[in-house]
Amino acid sequence: MANKVNIVLQFFSLLHIIKCAPSNTFDDFARIAKDGMKKLPPIELKEDARRMFPLENEQSHHFEDQDDEHTRHSRGSADSNVKVNSVCVDYRGDSYYPGRNSAPIPGIPNGLQKLPNTLSVCELEQLHQDCVDRINMYRTGVLKFSDGTDDPLILQYKQDGTNVVLQHHKDGNVCSTNQAFGDLKVSGSNWDGCIGGHHTAFNCAGSNKAQNSCCARGGGAWGNGDKIVTYDQVKAYLFECLKDMWDEGIEDGIKGHWETMRSSTYRYAHCGFAWSDDGRLWMNQDFSRGKPSNDDCNCVGKSAGDDDGCGRTCQGCSEPVVEPCSDSQYTNWYGSHCSGPLRAPGSYYCTCPEMKNYCGYDSIKTACKVTCGECATIHDTCPATTKATTKTTKTTTTKTTKTTT
Repeated sequence: MANKVNIVLQFFSLLHIIKCAPSNTFDDFARIAKDGMKKLPPIELKEDARRMFPLENEQSHHFEDQDDEHTRHSRGSADSNVKVNSVCVDYRGDSYYPGRNSAPIPGIPNGLQKLPNTLSVCELEQLHQDCVDRINMYRTGVLKFSDGTDDPLILQYKQDGTNVVLQHHKDGNVCSTNQAFGDLKVSGSNWDGCIGGHHTAFNCAGSNKAQNSCCARGGGAWGNGDKIVTYDQVKAYLFECLKDMWDEGIEDGIKGHWETMRSSTYRYAHCGFAWSDDGRLWMNQDFSRGKPSNDDCNCVGKSAGDDDGCGRTCQGCSEPVVEPCSDSQYTNWYGSHCSGPLRAPGSYYCTCPEMKNYCGYDSIKTACKVTCGECATIHDTCPATTKATTKTTKTTTTKTTKTTT
């Protein structure tokens, strides 16, 4: 009985909050409810030479050679700042796939962007390496389940001396990204960030293939209006997604992502990253057993303008653009004690300083980036930087129209 009373009291408390809030507060309310639930799973799908595994009754989608050194992990696989290469491979996408078993369509779809200007080409190269390295850290037992326990199969690999380190198929990165563009095109601006999952899977080279996908993040997906457009932001979401996939091994429900990540069947991996103009991020990880190609994309020891070994041109390192960051003049919240523009008799829009204690709401974080400490931080990453510095996006206060989510 006490629990029922508490539920009723919480309900009326929420009604009191919503009474003083804008109509889209119900979106925030839904987001709060969602934040209290288990994190959304990534999506996965499998394929072998004979059949496609069914997707019915799955909460997420799952698709289904190796390095000589178990311990070879790039600098970017740690949760700390890195320095990228001084000359790097350009893994930006140049087309998109409209579906499975299809030919790529040249160009980037309307509403999507080749690469946010807050990310450099060399940072993108590092993200591709981070992706494969992070998976290998789970496959070799460097990283464990969230509860601190080991995967028994990984322990068995170690005992048997089985090398399960995935080789990074670098020539497949652009193809993975072009697939991600196709998936993100289908995702559009839908609230459900998993729409479009595996829409374009299995177009890349390789045999006995698999694909894991991270549902869209940011740009309105799941009610999150943030832009996921800096190296640190993308890396954080990537690592979080891979951790959630691995933790399927200790949780009820689907197991496909975890099974693919740990399977000794797969020997090669490559990853794809795609962005919309409003900062929505889509990430794919593609696995295969057979060696897809003999090409090795590499710009180490080369100069900008040299061939990268995969038919593209090496790019010199440049720092990403630091974009202005500002608070809106007022939020889309209102109340009788707020000091913003008049909304209706006795009701005024609230300013960001007045809402600083409500930064847990996505609509407030989006409108009040300075107040809520949401301005993106961009680090100098080029090796030419003699002293590691941290640049925070320039903060300004601008007068704008009503901000909504």
